[in-house]
Amino acid sequence: TRSVFAVAVWEGWLVSGSQDHDVRVWEVGGGQCVRTLEGHTDQVFALAVNGNTLLSGSMDKTIRVWRLEGFPSTWQCERTLIGHTDSVLALAWWGSKGVSGCKSGAIRVWDLSTGECERTLQGHTDAVEALVVREGRLMSASWDKSVRAWCLESGACVRVVSAFPSDSEQYIACLAISGRKLVGGSGSVEIDESSEYEVVVWELETLAEERRLKQPAGQEVYSLLAMDGEVWGGVGRHAAVWGRKGGG
Repeated sequence: TRSVFAVAVWEGWLVSGSQDHDVRVWEVGGGQCVRTLEGHTDQVFALAVNGNTLLSGSMDKTIRVWRLEGFPSTWQCERTLIGHTDSVLALAWWGSKGVSGCKSGAIRVWDLSTGECERTLQGHTDAVEALVVREGRLMSASWDKSVRAWCLESGACVRVVSAFPSDSEQYIACLAISGRKLVGGSGSVEIDESSEYEVVVWELETLAEERRLKQPAGQEVYSLLAMDGEVWGGVGRHAAVWGRKGGG
């Protein structure tokens, strides 16, 4: 009944998280909502699926772990992860472990079999809105204008780059990994219709910046998805694609 902030797919079912506090499960072919996964008491900002497990993160400061087996009517919440002191804005997977980022700037690594927080990664000074993992390396983006690379085994931050000057209203709001490139899309807390938002490309290993792609004025980059050598994005009211053979 309000804005949809996150979507995930599991075996033909579409799962959505919303500002109305609900996680809904949809039958894609017929477009019908077949189940509402209830439990969160505030807005649901993030979803992540791995195998038959769904993570949902909320403004209620919790992460719920859902077991996806059989028809959605049988899906159950196995446990609730408690520890963050502010809204959970981003989720990712590291093998069988969950990784979460929150509005306070903290990143937590969770043992989902026990519900225990194994490690808290400190370094960001503002909200963490985007997380991606590649082979034990975590990339995070924050309202503090930085992108950080972490070694998940040790918990050490191995690289930091400033995506925007400290006085800029923009920050990296979403991330995707395409081959050996890290791609970020910019947003701002309050959208400025006169600003040219950007897609930024870094070399994944070193975080050396390679290029910036200006977007039409006022069109924030809401989401990114990398697949088959292309990067798709939600830019303002449009869908865009980069890296297509013969294209930009």
